Amino acid sequence: MNRRSLGTVLLAVGALIAVVGAVGLLTGFGSSSAHEATPTRALRSPPETSLPAPTRNLPRDAEENIDAFFAAFLAAVRRGDTATLVARLHPAVAARYGAAQCTTAAAGLADPAITLRLVGIDGPSQYDYASDGLNASIGDAYVFHVDGSAGGLSGPRDYHFARVGGQFRLFIDCGTPVASR
Repeated sequence: MNRRSLGTVLLAVGALIAVVGAVGLLTGFGSSSAHEATPTRALRSPPETSLPAPTRNLPRDAEENIDAFFAAFLAAVRRGDTATLVARLHPAVAARYGAAQCTTAAAGLADPAITLRLVGIDGPSQYDYASDGLNASIGDAYVFHVDGSAGGLSGPRDYHFARVGGQFRLFIDCGTPVASR
């Protein structure tokens, strides 16, 4: 595939991602008032552990929005809803890796057996988005501390999100930065 064809394909994928993001924004995906999200208690939880109850240093209305978003995020991962997951990537991720790699990476998040539960949240704060030797300082960021299983691995882990236009957006490593190619 020559550069011109690749550019056309990437432009088309980028336009599709923009449309999916706009539809998500217009329909209020992740907003507790626009969608009835699966309640957290409906998630299959791992056996009881000595982990503390969820800790959230946020106003109550933000806490409810976080819970609704996280439930919708897990539902998208369970369904393998790549379009929704791509639309929920932070713009810094898409800028760093490009649409094609981000679509592939988002598809790799699919896991019908995911059983993560939220055990704590830190934020909002600055986040140093560092991957592949690149750094970007991102404001209004949160760390979601979770426990359970995803991708065949069990145990605690952290996910980084930041608000963009009032919606939480995910940070992941999609592959090789487009500037490095």
